[in-house]
Amino acid sequence: MDIYPRINVFDLFRLRRGKVSKTKRGSMLWKYYILHRHVESLFEQLHLKINGSYETINSNISFCTTVMDRFEHVEKTFIKNILDNESFPGCEFVLLNYNCPDPRTDEWAATTLMPYIKSGKVNYYKYFDGSNRFHASHARNVVFRLAKNNIVCNVDADNFIGKDFVAYISAMFRQENIYLRGPVDRRGAAGRICCYKRDWEAIGGYDERFSSWGVEDSDFDSRLGLLGLERKTILPEKFCTCIQHSDELRSKHYPEDIKTSYTRNWALRGENIATNNINPNG
Repeated sequence: MDIYPRINVFDLFRLRRGKVSKTKRGSMLWKYYILHRHVESLFEQLHLKINGSYETINSNISFCTTVMDRFEHVEKTFIKNILDNESFPGCEFVLLNYNCPDPRTDEWAATTLMPYIKSGKVNYYKYFDGSNRFHASHARNVVFRLAKNNIVCNVDADNFIGKDFVAYISAMFRQENIYLRGPVDRRGAAGRICCYKRDWEAIGGYDERFSSWGVEDSDFDSRLGLLGLERKTILPEKFCTCIQHSDELRSKHYPEDIKTSYTRNWALRGENIATNNINPNG
């Protein structure tokens, strides 16, 4: 017997767009909505129910953020993410300034972030190769390599991770052979991937042949699957909010336009899957 109501994609779209209030309370969509909110509520309290205290949570997690010319975003999200998870002393926040031409990021790190850096909660690094290019795969590999904890989680500069996200990750990773990813149908959240650092190492990290915008996260996701791991979607909405912005900003520091790079990179991802190429970086 199915415990989840059967609904079609159009109903899901209406649910996503907040149209539930116009739906009859006895409908399948309404039942799905109630179930969704119930699951969300359970996860909000899950960390209190696992052995009864915060101290039992595995907070050995590194949240890894790369930033290039996104000061307006990281200024709003980064400290908010720290404060929303301040109950968990074991987690760290790693920020990599990657080829950033904006001096405000360094200035902000040297002033506003300094108390967090001194306490060990934040580790701030700078990478500069003389170019004006952003290379997402390389940047994420660098910041994951710098992470100190055994669970690593990519958090884009425009992402809010939500209150007590550490507890959610800890609860989910009580399952064996999994990794987490943000909803692939939610713009801006699909790049949120969380896995054991050993699994990142086993597949050679993000494929650095993806030198232009897009698909590197989906390829990384696929190769974790080829490793034999099961993807779990990060469900509660409060863990997957982000600052919306234009595609022009997304592709600003890449050598190709979005359409060109997207087409090429999807083909490259397909090649990795077809050839079972788990570690394309060698």
